Parts: sequence; structure tokens; C-alpha cells
Amino acid sequence: MATRWMGGVLAGLCFFVLIVFGCDSITTTPKTADCTSVADTTQPATLSYANDIVPLFSPTKYNCGDQGCHASNLPGLTEYRMGSYDELFDQASEAHQAGMCEIKPGDPDQSYMFWKVEGHSGIQGVRMPKDRPAMSSADLQLLRQWILEGARNN
Repeated sequence: MATRWMGGVLAGLCFFVLIVFGCDSITTTPKTADCTSVADTTQPATLSYANDIVPLFSPTKYNCGDQGCHASNLPGLTEYRMGSYDELFDQASEAHQAGMCEIKPGDPDQSYMFWKVEGHSGIQGVRMPKDRPAMSSADLQLLRQWILEGARNN
């Protein structure tokens, strides 16, 4: 009986050590996202970044860059910045952990920023814009089309 008890304790102890120390060394490295454009930029763009996309993020629309959220000039609650065109493409930690690009020109379905505003089930945290009404389907379609056309700075 004592031998059986000791065998059970030893097995339990081995299991505990394996869980505590073994799992510490198990890490999942996010895959590196290929963020090169897959858009056909030989076709003319129907949307303009300055005229159609920037207004979506403005204080009069969804207010993404205000109050320290995603503004580049304020310390915010997130590392993702939307203060300039170039910053839109800088991969923040959530996109990195998902193995995605923030914006993959030509592929909105592989663009983490689009997932966030769409409310996709694979996002971390909450749908954006946080604490504001969801982006309308017409505005989502604008953003989707802009990304499909290559997310150009025009």
C-alpha cells in the first residue's frame, strides 16, 4: 500500500514539475507576416486616401486618432498609430501576435486593422472604434475597397 501511495505521489510530482517547468519553455512564435502588396496597381484607383479614408478617422466621423487612442503625438492606450499614412502600416503587437499585417495592400481579409473595425472574431480585445458606434457598412466597404486597390497614398 505504501509503495502504491509513493508511486502516485512520485507520478503527481513529475506531472507538476513538467507542467511548471516544461510549459515555461514552450512558446509560440508568431509567424512573420508578408506585408507586400498583392494589389493590381496598374488599374486606376477609385478612392483617395486623403479624400475618402482620412475623413473616416477624423473627429467628425469615428475619431480614431483623438484622445490618445491612436494619435501619433499623444501617449495612448495602444501602440498602433494612425497619425500618418506611413504609421497605418506599422505592425503593432496585436497584429504581430496574429501573424498579420496591419494593412496588407490588396487583401483586406489579411489586414488586422480592417479586422478590428469590422469586428472580426479573430481579433484581440474589442472592436474598433472602442466605445463608439460601429463603422457603417458603407464606410467598411470604402475601407475594404481602398485596401483592395492597394491602400495607396493618393
